[in-house]
Amino acid sequence: MIAKARAKRKISISYLAALMSLIVLVPLYTGTGASLPVAHATETTPSAPAPAADHPRKIVAYFPEWGDQENKGFYTVDKIPWDKITHINYAFAKVNPQTNKIDLMDRTAAIEKDYPGQLTTLPFKGHFNQLIKYKQLYPDVRTLISVGGWSGSGGFFNMANSEAGREAFANSVVDFLRTYQFNGVDIDWEYPSGTGQSGNPNDFAVAEPLRTVNYNNYVLLMKKLREKLDLAGSQDNQKYDLTIAATASSWILGGMKLGEANQYLDWANLMTYDFHGAWNGYVGPHSALYPDSRDTETAALGTPVLNTDWAVRYYLGTLPPEKIVIGVPYYSQGWKNVNGGINNTGFYGTAPTTGGGADGQYGIWNDPAPEQPAGANPIWHVLNLLKDPANKRYFDPVTKTPYLFNADKKVFLTYEDKESLGYKLDYIKQKGLGGMMFWELTGDYSEQSDGTYTYGNSLTDFAYDQLKTASPPGGAPKPQLPEPKNFNLSFSGAYDHPNYTYSLKITNNTGTDISGGWKLEFDLPTTTTLTSAWGAGSVEQISTAWDFNRYRITGTATQTIANGASLGYDEAEFFRRSTANHPERKLVPTGIR
Repeated sequence: MIAKARAKRKISISYLAALMSLIVLVPLYTGTGASLPVAHATETTPSAPAPAADHPRKIVAYFPEWGDQENKGFYTVDKIPWDKITHINYAFAKVNPQTNKIDLMDRTAAIEKDYPGQLTTLPFKGHFNQLIKYKQLYPDVRTLISVGGWSGSGGFFNMANSEAGREAFANSVVDFLRTYQFNGVDIDWEYPSGTGQSGNPNDFAVAEPLRTVNYNNYVLLMKKLREKLDLAGSQDNQKYDLTIAATASSWILGGMKLGEANQYLDWANLMTYDFHGAWNGYVGPHSALYPDSRDTETAALGTPVLNTDWAVRYYLGTLPPEKIVIGVPYYSQGWKNVNGGINNTGFYGTAPTTGGGADGQYGIWNDPAPEQPAGANPIWHVLNLLKDPANKRYFDPVTKTPYLFNADKKVFLTYEDKESLGYKLDYIKQKGLGGMMFWELTGDYSEQSDGTYTYGNSLTDFAYDQLKTASPPGGAPKPQLPEPKNFNLSFSGAYDHPNYTYSLKITNNTGTDISGGWKLEFDLPTTTTLTSAWGAGSVEQISTAWDFNRYRITGTATQTIANGASLGYDEAEFFRRSTANHPERKLVPTGIR
């Protein structure tokens, strides 16, 4: 695969250190209550246009700038299934490290190359010209410029580290959208996290010195972008979208504090793939829908991560379901020299910890040397491989994922197909989610007259057919606790991977003392495990509902909270994950998003 293609999700360690943003409601159960508000994006004017009648849920397609090259099937804008999608994210632009402004990644492809049927009324050519041409034919489809990516995130770190840099970037984004007629911007910064070495190793020189401030800078950047886009939208009488390609890695999320940046988003595209890959020896599904206790990489954890359901429940702490869009991979990950696994099919088997990625005909999208092979293939190629009886297809009923295993060659590929996509689409509808995103258009397939497969739109067509009659997103309302009255709760905390340590302070403003024996009830998502208690008496789980469990802390009989006074619990160890048997492993690029 081309070097500009995106190497993503280098998940080297699989811990959950849950964010306090996931505590949704924390009331004292004494006839009064307090809440920690969930961050939602503010309303903007004008509002986003209503979706087309046959698109009640989003189908967000990433278009790779390098798609017009031979190993991508000479994929150009005219080949996009415009009638089956709702949004196109153009990948990628970058941050210019000298100017701190948005900049083109490949100027020739974006605005200079003369593709057939160019509009002559525009002052630029290239893919951007063609996007405008087809948007005139399909006005319900919105286009966003995606900034960053695995190989294009280096400019974010220094730019976001100053007010002047953030101002320059945000202003340049507005100018870019106006000049090239995009409907919004998709920020794909990999990664604005305090977790060390959690991005492309090529960026470590700029990223690591800023690890303690990267997330704070990211929050400020997203706030600035929201303000600038809303102001421009009011001036231009149109809505400008602000979205992100959001990590689904518990390890990386551990360094992103309380998810404060999410309040500025129109929605988040969760990168719910690359959960497993050849960067380590754990062989498993790279886009599992559901958790699996058999997963050898997560078996020692209290809550299985590395699956779409975990990521969705996690983000539900800071985003409503209609602002969550789950990612679907139109490509495979794979290993060679695989041994064992369930029923000797390679599933949860073992492979070399380095250099174990599938290659040759089992990795036609692999990056060239010196990058390590990764078993990267478009879906159409995987289906062609399955024409060989030695390459057997299996389907795991727990994670809802297909995989290919060649027992003689010991090759294992994990991928996506219609069966697994069908389960994800049902999940989107049942959860009331905003829709699906996929990386990327050139990985889809169509069947030819001779029974072989090539580039096409079969998966996207299938997604459209399954979602076109869905109800609007939103889901069932969350069970509510009593409204807060006359007292405050404040939280603070620190992250020391993989544990979170929190402080809680309750201030009584009720006008009277709160007697001992008070009860504090709160919700925690089912993605977390409460493994140690505050010092305020016992902690009990009292119910399970929605995607959250409800807990209660009971104060001791003598633990009165006087009027105007505060009661604090310092350095309460709230969530714990063992690091045993999970050593740190370096992140290794694979050439896939």
